[in-house]
Amino acid sequence: MRQPFRTLLLALPVVLAAAVSCTESLSEDITRTTEDSTVCLKISDVATAELTKSAVKGTSFPTDEDVSIGIFVRETEGFIGSTGGREYNWPYCNIKCTRAAGQTEWVMSEDIELDETSVIVYAYYPWKDGTGSDHIDVYPSVDGDDWMWATPVENVSSANPDIKLTMNHALALVELTFNVTNYSEGAKMTHLSVSSPGAARYSSLNFKTGGHFPYGQMTGTNTLSADIDYALKDGVIKAYCLLVPGGTSSSRQDMTISCTLAGKNFTANLSGTNGVIIKQGIKSTVSLNIKGSTMEVASVGISEWNSGETISEILE
Repeated sequence: MRQPFRTLLLALPVVLAAAVSCTESLSEDITRTTEDSTVCLKISDVATAELTKSAVKGTSFPTDEDVSIGIFVRETEGFIGSTGGREYNWPYCNIKCTRAAGQTEWVMSEDIELDETSVIVYAYYPWKDGTGSDHIDVYPSVDGDDWMWATPVENVSSANPDIKLTMNHALALVELTFNVTNYSEGAKMTHLSVSSPGAARYSSLNFKTGGHFPYGQMTGTNTLSADIDYALKDGVIKAYCLLVPGGTSSSRQDMTISCTLAGKNFTANLSGTNGVIIKQGIKSTVSLNIKGSTMEVASVGISEWNSGETISEILE
């Protein structure tokens, strides 16, 4: 009866030795995994003073809708290509980075792995499928997306993987306020157009530098025309027009504003010192009075888009 128990006692040291051996091996595996763990780029914040939709609000991307940014990564050091020109390695191009409605975390369509090599991160908004170069085409719109480019983030590596993106406006904003009298509440504005020789039909935006390569800015007046469905509320209708700058001028530009309200057509002209400024990151605020069959310009204000303050010029 004692033999099995004696056999068990003899086997016990072997089992314990094997357990110790496995523990030592496991410890080595854990250390190895920790040493070889991959470090990925992480966006900790995306902010600017006013952002995204032309109806700007808040200090960051809105939380009630999905938003996506395009990410490009370039190695800091260039190399000499076969043609003798200086080229750069772009390990990641146009990676879609999305933040879902109601969430705070930014999720990338592909992990951007980092090592000790220093890289520069570029970004633009909104993400556009098929973009493979450092330029994207941008267009004017009424109440559309505000094309934006990020200030480049340098010295990003596995030792410094968390970044904050600061977004910059690529277009010019013209905010229109129509003050309407003698029309019923709910009256519809069904068409709006703004035209100016200072605007371009569209532009190729370099999102690394924010520079524009505009098209059509020197071929006469360019018009943004859109069918809309805006209802009169409390005597006011507001619209936000995003325009592609035809250049970098800070001079006042002429503008013609036309609209259709309750089936009637209205037109007003801005000119000279009462014009708008169509420049990247600049907001022009125009107030118009509609009464009966006439529309007149009440005031024009110019400000930095992000300043939150507009110095109005009351027209006589």
